[in-house]
Amino acid sequence: ALLALSWAASAAPSTPAADAGASSGIILELNDSTVNETIALYPFFVLDVYKPLCNPCQRMKQAINELSIELGSQAVFGMIDGRYNQTTERVYNVTGHPTLLVFLNGTLVDKMQGFASKKYIVDRLKVRNPELNTSAVAYQ
Repeated sequence: ALLALSWAASAAPSTPAADAGASSGIILELNDSTVNETIALYPFFVLDVYKPLCNPCQRMKQAINELSIELGSQAVFGMIDGRYNQTTERVYNVTGHPTLLVFLNGTLVDKMQGFASKKYIVDRLKVRNPELNTSAVAYQ
């Protein structure tokens, strides 16, 4: 239900929901029951497995928020709270936070565990999707 609300809120009348969600910087909040459906829905999907009180998770969240805007509809970003979604953590063998899981056409193609800089994240995403246009990405 939360996925549907996030998705509906991001949709503009003349824009497909996937494009609107990514281009407006909305990050989908997922849970164990919505994560698989969401991964299958988007061709290039990045899932941030985090814990709210984790300092590195909070620092990396800023980079994820910026990338969700800067990459536009090329990638869709989601977040899942590891405290309450341990099934997802077990399925993808998440043993630390934050962990970024990168999916291409529903298949896990990369896993980044621990804090990563925005540049590092972009470099890894480009390896998995060489056609990714990163010209709008700003590094500080």
